[in-house]
Amino acid sequence: MKHLCCAGIIAASLFLLFGCQSDVGPEPVLGPELEAFQTATGTFSSPDRTWTDFVVADGYVYVCGGSASDFLSDVQFAAIGSDGDIESFSATTPLPVGRAYHSCVAYNGYFYAIAGFTTSSGGSETDDIVYAPINTDGSLGAFSSASNALNTARAHFFAAAYDGYLYVFGGSIGVGIRSVEYAQIGANGDLGAFTELANHMTSNRSMHSGALAGDTVYLVGGRKTGSEDFDTVEYAQLTPGGVGTFTECTSTFTDSRENLECVAYNGYLYVIAGYTIDSTPDKLSDIQYAPIQADGELGAFTTTTASLSSYRWHGGAGVCNDRLYVLGGGTSSGWLGDSEYASFEPR
Repeated sequence: MKHLCCAGIIAASLFLLFGCQSDVGPEPVLGPELEAFQTATGTFSSPDRTWTDFVVADGYVYVCGGSASDFLSDVQFAAIGSDGDIESFSATTPLPVGRAYHSCVAYNGYFYAIAGFTTSSGGSETDDIVYAPINTDGSLGAFSSASNALNTARAHFFAAAYDGYLYVFGGSIGVGIRSVEYAQIGANGDLGAFTELANHMTSNRSMHSGALAGDTVYLVGGRKTGSEDFDTVEYAQLTPGGVGTFTECTSTFTDSRENLECVAYNGYLYVIAGYTIDSTPDKLSDIQYAPIQADGELGAFTTTTASLSSYRWHGGAGVCNDRLYVLGGGTSSGWLGDSEYASFEPR
């Protein structure tokens, strides 16, 4: 899922945004509505891939792994220009082995590829994590295996980094799970031992998305245990080296969905596109937002006027310089190598 010119972190989607200064008075307050989407110039190279992950961080977009005829190990990256467009993609250091159904996070100068399936895991979920330094030009250095793996191997989960810790939420081990794991991130990028909180989320949830708003994590949508999708959001506060109690929000979004994207920006939570097994059409291009209240609860969801030009599911999303980016994903005609972006409207 994601990364740009702001200092950003994750999969999906923790971004620390730095505003620009102006000598002509205060900047306008932006959002929650979006201007029309534009198609980015840069596209990542073939083969068409499924179950990849994206990161938007520090002025760059990363595309990592995925599945074609086999699991892919390549990593591609592109700069985001001052005009907001995504420039040409280039190859950088590949993963040690092909990996799909995983999550990626960037934090404190390191890039992490977490769990999922790999060419060496024999078609089963894996628990291992690899990481690489991010160079000043956006390229990646050599990958290393983290000293500690997850307690529970998993795929289709949400991961985030916050305040010196890496967190993993839910996912699938053939069926959805609701465990949470976290480990301390060392100054050299390596990971300490993981602590697992069993049955910690309110629901078994896989193929979901998530976002961080300050110290609060939101887990959004996804697949229930069985053939049904969620239209719900649950949230918890991240404490130093821990996770508070999860609470399910009273507000729900329209059209339950899985393989969606989610970002938090300027006091709002955004639910982006995805796929639903509960209605027709099954592929979605809409964007909905809800205000984040002081206690962490969400207000009512509203559908934005702007929508994506294509259906997109299992892509990536991120925010940088007051623009929303939606990357890759599947559509009715196959898998996409392009991206779309839109500016947040002044209020």
